[in-house]
This record gives sequence, structure tokens and C-alpha cells, in this order.
Amino acid sequence: MQFVGESAMARKILALLIVLVTAISLPCAAKMHGPTATQDRERVLDYTHSLEDHPLAKDSLQKRMWLTEWIVQVPDLTSTSAARNCSRWTR
Repeated sequence: MQFVGESAMARKILALLIVLVTAISLPCAAKMHGPTATQDRERVLDYTHSLEDHPLAKDSLQKRMWLTEWIVQVPDLTSTSAARNCSRWTR
């Protein structure tokens, strides 16, 4: 004997499991970017200088988006926090 709503609950649990498995497997399937190429580094410098000189240019959003994606994907780029150096400014 099946209770009312039992099949709906089973469908919800199945959907939740599918979503969880997909969410867990996406980072594993993501394409890892290798070490940065010289062309990419030149592009970063070009975009950075362009954004510093003309922050409101029409193509600035695309450049910011590309730079953000590049920073996230590049494994050989590291950043350290400068928060410890800020304590002397707050005195």
C-alpha cells in the first residue's frame, strides 16, 4: 500500500540526488588551465593598463570578465593578503 505523496517525495529525493551528484562532479570535470602562456600574460598587462587608463570604456566589462576568469583558472597565480600591512594605517 502506497501513501499519498510518497511518490512525490521519492521524485524530490531523486531530483535532489541528481543535483548533488552533478554539483560535485562539475569541478572534477572542469578543464584545468595549464601554466600561463606568454600571450596570456601580455594580454593581462594590456587589459590592466587599458582599464587603468580608461575604466569606463565600452569594452571594459568584457576585459574585467576575461581577467576575472583568467585569475580563477590559472593555477600558477598566487596572491597574498595585505591585511597585515594595513594595521599600521589604522593606528
